[in-house]
Amino acid sequence: MVDLSVLPTEPFEIILILIMLGTLLFIAFSKEIFQQAVAFIVYMVAVSGIYWILGAPIISVFQLTIYAGTTGVILFAAMSIFSTDQEEEEKTEV
Repeated sequence: MVDLSVLPTEPFEIILILIMLGTLLFIAFSKEIFQQAVAFIVYMVAVSGIYWILGAPIISVFQLTIYAGTTGVILFAAMSIFSTDQEEEEKTEV
């Protein structure tokens, strides 16, 4: 097993924090819901990385599986259901 404790963690923390801030700003100012959902998943993966660096690998794995994975699947499923309903409504209005 690779011992990652000898690596300096500060650059990784800074990169993950910048990714988190960038995705949060993108979520706040983006108009497309699909792009917001993808940015949300990237944000949750970055949060998982922060947990891993802080020495909580179990919380990190739960963050990846539950928040990033399951929430992403639910978001994409809801978007696909509601986008088809809106397209059908637009076709019937015309």
